[in-house]
Amino acid sequence: MKLTSLAIKLFASAVICVASVSAHAGYKQSGNVEVSNTTIKGALGTARNSSDSRQILSITDYGNFVSIFAKNSSGVIKTCNTTDQTRKEQLRGATSDSYLIISVSGSTCSSVYVDNSSKYEAKR
Repeated sequence: MKLTSLAIKLFASAVICVASVSAHAGYKQSGNVEVSNTTIKGALGTARNSSDSRQILSITDYGNFVSIFAKNSSGVIKTCNTTDQTRKEQLRGATSDSYLIISVSGSTCSSVYVDNSSKYEAKR
């Protein structure tokens, strides 16, 4: 009798866990390109798929440095470069599903955040 009760509780817990995971599976988040004096933000797929035909977000790897180019829907452009090995590796790990947050100091990408997630729009 105890084993059956335990099995029912375990099964119920598993159902709850699966239900909560599947409820999150279709979550979507917009990632339009945003630029300021000190920041570049946006999702590569959202920029590519934007209807305004202005948004661009690119990562160009030159080997010894990586360059970021961003243009928002208003046509405002911001660029930065990094020679920092860790930041270069982070940017090299970006995909068409990635969301970037880049802190910019002058022409240097001073910090890099790359989020590879299904919640952002993939390039079509």
